[in-house]
Amino acid sequence: MLGMALEPQGQNQVEWPLVGNVVKSTGWSLPKARSEGPPFITKSQIVKVLEQVGVLLELDGANQFRVIAYQNASRALASLEEDLLTVVSEERITDVKGIGKGLGGLISEAVLEGTWGISPRYTNASLRG
Repeated sequence: MLGMALEPQGQNQVEWPLVGNVVKSTGWSLPKARSEGPPFITKSQIVKVLEQVGVLLELDGANQFRVIAYQNASRALASLEEDLLTVVSEERITDVKGIGKGLGGLISEAVLEGTWGISPRYTNASLRG
């Protein structure tokens, strides 16, 4: 079962305490955006977040197609050999097989703006066994 602890700061945003270079949440942590300019979030960080959100969606009983979309996007991004900032800047992220319009938008937001458009329900969740 997922225990949710949300502290909304606005639509789809959560305020989190900072610990070192990582933003800590109850169950897992989202990478903190770098302040010097794009890419704010690295490809490997995005891959990990997509993978983790996919697991949380599956455990929460979400639509199987949505779970598969997160899993596919995580794998597709992990195998991407091109520079992610270039792909995003040239608006070619949805040309990558396995990344659709919705998740492509989330990835672009993370890279270019350093924010996560993922629902706070999954970005601030903890697994309780």
